[in-house]
Amino acid sequence: MNKKVIKLNDKQKKMFRMIFKGNEMRTDHGYNHFAFFGAFRCGKSYLMMFVVLLLCLNYAGSNGSIIRMTYGELQDSCIVQFLEAFPPEENSYIYKSANREIVFQNGSRLTFRAFDRDSKIKSNNYDFTLLVQAEEIPEPLYLQVLGRLSGRAVPRPLMLTEGNPSDCHLKDLYIDSTEEFREKQGVFFISGETKDNQDNLPDNYIANLKQNYPDDYLDRYLYGGWSKTSDRVYTAMMDHHKCREIMIQPHWYRCVGFDHGIVNDSAAVFCAKDEHGNVYVFDEWKKKGATLEDITVACRKYGNLDVVADFSMKTGRVDADSMWEDLLKLGLNLIECTKDKTANILLVNKAFHLNQLKIMEHCDYTWGQHKRYQYKRANMTGTENRKEQVRKFDDHSCDALQYAMRYLSEIKVQSSQAFESHNVGRPTLKEIVEKGV
Repeated sequence: MNKKVIKLNDKQKKMFRMIFKGNEMRTDHGYNHFAFFGAFRCGKSYLMMFVVLLLCLNYAGSNGSIIRMTYGELQDSCIVQFLEAFPPEENSYIYKSANREIVFQNGSRLTFRAFDRDSKIKSNNYDFTLLVQAEEIPEPLYLQVLGRLSGRAVPRPLMLTEGNPSDCHLKDLYIDSTEEFREKQGVFFISGETKDNQDNLPDNYIANLKQNYPDDYLDRYLYGGWSKTSDRVYTAMMDHHKCREIMIQPHWYRCVGFDHGIVNDSAAVFCAKDEHGNVYVFDEWKKKGATLEDITVACRKYGNLDVVADFSMKTGRVDADSMWEDLLKLGLNLIECTKDKTANILLVNKAFHLNQLKIMEHCDYTWGQHKRYQYKRANMTGTENRKEQVRKFDDHSCDALQYAMRYLSEIKVQSSQAFESHNVGRPTLKEIVEKGV
């Protein structure tokens, strides 16, 4: 391993020193489950990945895995983060992308796995595992991983977890329990705040969070709080976010967010983004049992706009092409959405908080669904598989708007002057059609 100096904050040092003495695992206590949860950028992910790296380097032939709930988040976040933080050329390993596997020179193996893609997670034997964003992993899957910790290459198998505060089954274990209970269970838990890692953050990072997020989000994502203040998902949504109809300007970018319902409604929301970053929901459509032709006609009401949709429509039927392919053949300009529920909800709530998202007053269907959008209530008896999930009912416009907002977050809109300058002298579509220009 490269001998470069790694500077840890106080919470990171505390966790590290409970696991290691020097580079060797401590065996003078009974902890075998180490949990580092807390706010954004408090240093939890980096520290736990560093722990995994040291275990692989210092215990030859060990078998570990970094696990996340979904493959997309694993690929875009976990793998990239590990390889960038601890490059292969500096840490005596090679990365095999086809297998999503790191092989160390000493024979240790580290795999990257996702529950929605890899069935072998539940049939493997590990020396240690790291569950990333562990609050997203349902209790039965968490318990199955716990049952696979039977390796013998390290002094004792370790369960490592990291994530953000959430009203899930882990809250019972980490928060709604006594320190004495956790010690008996072999659980060592640390909660971090963003300010703990301030030396490693941009100067204005915390100020930007305070400016951009509602209070309940700050409690969770800045201060690492675990109090859930409301079952409402969009706590920043207020009556003033319903606006009168306004003229959509020619230079604004328009698109459609679409969510397909098999039994319930299919829904489309029509969005426009201005050069200041404001987004307006200016129209809506819904229909139960909608045909392909219904969807095509609805989504092209304002022309051949980009349609941001759930890629699950790509699943092929036994006797035909996928619905996605059918709609492409009918002329829709489909774009795959980014389906990251937690991040998408945060993005929409942030837009409400900053008054950058408005729903026009005639869009009653969309407005009503967003006002009623709620998390599932947790069963406090402890018998339910608790995970912070939204209620999958009466929510198709909510999904559609999340898809559109995530896509629009990457769109830069030019000013009206730039738009007009770019198009000066060019024939309009009407002139082309009517005059043959």
